[in-house]
Amino acid sequence: MVVAKERSHALFILLLTVLTSWTYFAQAASSYQHTTTFPSENGSQSIRVDLIHRDHPLSPIAPAEGTTLSERLQAAAKRYQKRRTLLTSRGRRLGAFTTPITAESFEYVIPLFFGTPLQPFTGMVDTGSDLVWIQCLPCINCYTTHPHPEFDPTTSSSEAYVPCTDPALCTASNIGVNPTCEANSNHCRTTYLYLGGGGGGSQTRGLSRPSTASWGSLPSQFSARGDLDVFAFCLVPYTAATTLTSALVFGSRDATNALGLVYTPLLQGTSPSFYWVGMVGVSVAGVDAGIPTALFASTDGVLFDSGTPLTYFAPEIYDPLHQSIAGAIPYPVAPDPVDAVVAKPLNRLCFDLAGVQSPVLPTMAYHFTDADAAGATVDFDLGLENIYMNDMNTVWCLAIVRGESGNPSIVGNIQQANHYIEHDVALNRIGWTSKDCTV
Repeated sequence: MVVAKERSHALFILLLTVLTSWTYFAQAASSYQHTTTFPSENGSQSIRVDLIHRDHPLSPIAPAEGTTLSERLQAAAKRYQKRRTLLTSRGRRLGAFTTPITAESFEYVIPLFFGTPLQPFTGMVDTGSDLVWIQCLPCINCYTTHPHPEFDPTTSSSEAYVPCTDPALCTASNIGVNPTCEANSNHCRTTYLYLGGGGGGSQTRGLSRPSTASWGSLPSQFSARGDLDVFAFCLVPYTAATTLTSALVFGSRDATNALGLVYTPLLQGTSPSFYWVGMVGVSVAGVDAGIPTALFASTDGVLFDSGTPLTYFAPEIYDPLHQSIAGAIPYPVAPDPVDAVVAKPLNRLCFDLAGVQSPVLPTMAYHFTDADAAGATVDFDLGLENIYMNDMNTVWCLAIVRGESGNPSIVGNIQQANHYIEHDVALNRIGWTSKDCTV
C-alpha cells in the first residue's frame, strides 16, 4: 500500500439529490440549516448541516412509531448484510459504481433543495460512494422507492443544458463518468453504471446540466470557494439517533489544530473512491490483541464508511480479535438473536448478561499509522457504545462481524459515533478526536 498522490475529487455522495450551486445551497441553508464557527486560521465561517439518522422522526424513511432500540439494532444488522454485498461487489468490478439505490439502505440523510424556485429532496450522505445524481424528468425506468418525485427542470429558471464545448463539465472523470456528444447535438450526454449485489446492474444516463454535471461531490464543489477545503461529521450514538441529529460540517483547514485531531494518511487502494487507511493493530482493555501488522497490510487497507452500520474484519483479523475479546469478558456466550431473522448468519460474538446489574465490559482501540511521524501510530479509541449492541434485552453483541477472505475490512458508523472525524483529501489524510456528539 502507498499513500495516495492523487485522489478523486468526489469526497462523498448525496444520493437522490444534487446541489452544485453555492447560491442554491445558501438559499436552502437560510431556511433549514445554520452556520457555526469552525476553527480556522483565517476566521472564516463554515457550513453546518443537521445530519439525520434514518430512524429519526424527521427522516422521511423513519420506522413506525414505537420501534424499540432492540428492533432498530436488528434492522441495522440486516442492512449491514446488503451493504457488505454491494461494497464487496464493487471491489470486484472497479469499472462499475456500486451503491444502494433503495431507501432500505439509507443510514444518514439531509434535506436539500434544487432549482429556482427550490424543489425539496432528501440526500443520502455516504462516504463509501462517490457519485452525486438526481432523477430528472423525463425519466424512463426510474426508481420509485425514494421519498420524492423526480426533479422537473422545466419549472426551474436556473436550468440549462451543458454544451459539449464546456471544458469543465463535459469531460471524463476518474470515477468512470465519460460524457459523449452526438454529431447532431451540442448537448453533453452521460452514462454511468451501477452494479448491484449478485451481479445485477442499473445505470443512470441523460443530458448534463450545470447543476448536475460537475462530477464531484458537495465538498469538492465547496472547495472551489477557497475557504472550504475539508469536511467533517460527528455522529451521535445509536441510542440517541431517534431524538438528536448529528453534525455535518464543511469548513476550513485549521493550521493550529485547535481540536487536537490526530491524523492517519489516506492510502491508494484498489478503488480510489474509498477512504482507505492503514490499520496496524487492535487493543482490548489496553492489551494488544497480538494481530500481526502484516495481516492488516495484506489488503488495500481498512475503509471508513458512514453507510455501513457494523464494522467487519477479514477472518485473519477477526478470529484473533474474537478470542481476545471473549477472554476479557466474564459472561457466558449466547447465540446471536439476529441470526434467526436474516438470510445469512452474522455470527457475531454475543453474551448473556441476564441478572447482571452493572456489566463490566472492556473498551477497545484501533491503531493506525501516524500521518505526522514516520513509524508512529495514532489510536482510535472505542467506548462501550461503539462496541456493544444490546440486541435483545439481556443479550449483548459486538458491533463487529466476521467478513470474508479477500474482502476489505470496514469501520462502520456505529463505531464512528462520538468521534469528530475530519476528511482532508487535498492533504491525503483523515483526522479524528473523541467527542460527545450529543452536545
